[in-house]
Amino acid sequence: MRKEDGHAWPSSSAPATAPEVSLGLARRQLAEAIAVENAALQPYPPDATSPALLQAALHELQVHQIELEMQNEELRRAQTELAASQALYVELYDLAPVGYCTLSEQGVILKINLTLAKLLDQPRGEMVHQPLSRHVLNEDQDIYYLHRKQLLETGQPRDCELRLVKADHSEIWVRLEAGIVPDAGGELISRVVLSDIRGRKQADHTLREWNQMLEHRVAERTLELRQSKARFHQLASATFEGIAIASGGLVIDCNDQLCAMYGCKPGEMNGRPVMDFVAPESQAWVKERIAQDDESAYECVAIRKDGTRFPAEVHARMGTWRGQQTRISALRDLSETKRVAAKLQSQQTELEHAQRLALVSEVSTGIIHQIGQPLCAMGANLSVAIGKINGCKSLACGTHEIFQDLQFNMDCLREAVVHLRALAHPEQPRRVLISVNDLAEGALRLLRQESERRQIALTVECDHGLPPVLADAVQLSQVILNLVHNAFDACAGGPPERRTVVISTRVLGYDRVELSVRDRGHGITPAVLNRLFAPFFTTKAEGIGIGLRLSQTIVEAHGGSIKGCNNADGIGAVFRVVLPGRPAGKPDVALSP
Repeated sequence: MRKEDGHAWPSSSAPATAPEVSLGLARRQLAEAIAVENAALQPYPPDATSPALLQAALHELQVHQIELEMQNEELRRAQTELAASQALYVELYDLAPVGYCTLSEQGVILKINLTLAKLLDQPRGEMVHQPLSRHVLNEDQDIYYLHRKQLLETGQPRDCELRLVKADHSEIWVRLEAGIVPDAGGELISRVVLSDIRGRKQADHTLREWNQMLEHRVAERTLELRQSKARFHQLASATFEGIAIASGGLVIDCNDQLCAMYGCKPGEMNGRPVMDFVAPESQAWVKERIAQDDESAYECVAIRKDGTRFPAEVHARMGTWRGQQTRISALRDLSETKRVAAKLQSQQTELEHAQRLALVSEVSTGIIHQIGQPLCAMGANLSVAIGKINGCKSLACGTHEIFQDLQFNMDCLREAVVHLRALAHPEQPRRVLISVNDLAEGALRLLRQESERRQIALTVECDHGLPPVLADAVQLSQVILNLVHNAFDACAGGPPERRTVVISTRVLGYDRVELSVRDRGHGITPAVLNRLFAPFFTTKAEGIGIGLRLSQTIVEAHGGSIKGCNNADGIGAVFRVVLPGRPAGKPDVALSP
């Protein structure tokens, strides 16, 4: 009851807390404001005889009526919100993607959501008031027991993974997370979240199988690599060549043969720079070959531990060694090979000299015949010349032509004698670094007048990137002049457009030089092709058959080769001379004859 103006009125609300009193007071003030507004709109009749107390009571009843209507509106709104909250609760709890349940302190299910009931394929009503342990697989009961024990002892949230049994007795892996809270009556309850982890468990199982398979393959591969390494070391130890493995300019491994070759102990070369084992005069050459990554074999001068030098042949390539890119090199000591080659070369030179002397002795009769013919012609021409001179006093009578023939026969005789002397007593070549292009240009200058006289177009096509060659300039010039003279003779008598001779040079590979003389003459017949370089074989009426033989001897003495063949189009022939060049930085040991 509430007293106001000396009267008691029924209270509009029961005793309440401070927030509720504050809310009721606000509602009361709003109702009174509305009642005053309504009284202004509907005043009491002027003839009302109600006393002031009746009027106040009526006002209080109106206020109370409005307050009740406002409470009814709030109740309806609260009921609507409660229905929405109930639907949200059903959606968040019952239809959650994980299972929820509330357990008593003894582990009995007090509440469970639909997701967990569906997960175990059991009616929700039948699971309530049942212990959760009833649905745990027997093999995992200990896990669940320890989980509950630790949860109750510590009061801290705990989790574990175990298997539950469904209604059809099949197993399902779940992750169980639980926490302890007191309920409204102060009893301890545990709120449990169960997540289906079958997919993760299956993935873990598959991953373990893959890991086992990979471990098995790794073990097999490791065994293969060990066996391969053992075989490699056996082969490396059994080979006669030295094998070095380098990375970043350092020797990282080598076989015993290489250590013995350099006079080192096994393992002493490991970790040292590669250039420590290369003579200074060959270091630039070796660095260039390494930079080019060329797999072809090359020669260099190596240096032993005691400082002695020896020629070596190196064959290297890139490869994988212990998981990294390395340069694997095989080295061969050429000391004995060079010594034997020099001895064979000396014996070959002596043999060739003996063969030349025997050949000169054997064909002395032919040589006398070759010399006799020009001498007879010279005698006849001289007799005619004397008669002409006695008969007339002017060169117009033909004396000039006779003396020209006489000069030609004398040249033939001199050339035959010079060739025979060179064949029987070859001079020791004086070899220096020369340019083959310079020799070709020099031949062009020497033969320009003769080519103009014979109406033959002589040209030179030079490759200006040629490396120099170590050779005797006089001997190589003689080879070029012989080949060009033969080309002139092949073009003689041909049509003007085919009377051309071309001297050309080019680089072959990395360190070889080719000089070729090409003509558009009558070509070489098959019968002649097989005897091109035979001594004293010739197809010319005035020839003696020594020029090509002598050219071959000179070229081969320089470590080169000479070949002749017809042009690809069947018109004319070409002679090719190939000589070893000397690239920049290459040591003399690789070029010495």
